[in-house]
Amino acid sequence: MKDVPWASKELTGSSLSLVTERQHLVDSIAEITLLCNEATRRQKQNGTSTVAKKTTKPLSIEYIFDRIDTDDPILGFMVRTDQPMSFKGRPSTIKNAPNWKRGMLQGFITMTTFTNWQSSFRFDSLHEMAWAHDDKELEFQMDNGMRKVDEDGSLADELEATVKGGNPHVEGIVYPRIAELSLFGGLGCGKVRKACAINYAHSCLDDRGVLHCLAARLVFRAKPIDSPSRHSNY
Repeated sequence: MKDVPWASKELTGSSLSLVTERQHLVDSIAEITLLCNEATRRQKQNGTSTVAKKTTKPLSIEYIFDRIDTDDPILGFMVRTDQPMSFKGRPSTIKNAPNWKRGMLQGFITMTTFTNWQSSFRFDSLHEMAWAHDDKELEFQMDNGMRKVDEDGSLADELEATVKGGNPHVEGIVYPRIAELSLFGGLGCGKVRKACAINYAHSCLDDRGVLHCLAARLVFRAKPIDSPSRHSNY
């Protein structure tokens, strides 16, 4: 993975593919895990890592396998090298980029319907625990408009009012009209991957009655009542 070039913001020299078959993701688990480890290694090398010191992997292979095995429905996007690029993601040639190969995984994202397994779960952006554990950096970003925040709780109210059903001790409580980004990682092109997932869910999945984006805010993630969230994962 150390030879995989960074993906450009415009995906120049890369291919973006829609993945709808679970087996395709299962076959890529090892590759996905290695890519996550490589992304963390590069962050630490460049001094830009935000991963806690006690964490050895941003996503463990066990967690990745569990999400791919249990998420239903599941679909996603993968970004792979398609044309010769330099390590920094600039157009190049085979001669000048001898380690380049077609099909190298540069990024991935998967999505499913939002599900929880706690009967006491609720979306609540105004509960004090929603910001009780925010670190100084996150507080600064929200105070300065760098993060989207559900200031008045209207988004949480909208999410809480949506249709849901299921047994928290069996299949979980499923929210069929809320989409969740379950796995996400890569070497650049993060905004493009998010945009593709949001647009696809909004334009295609909603027509099949599977997922529905609430005003394109599908990456909002709330936590159980003992630790709810008031900010999105943007």
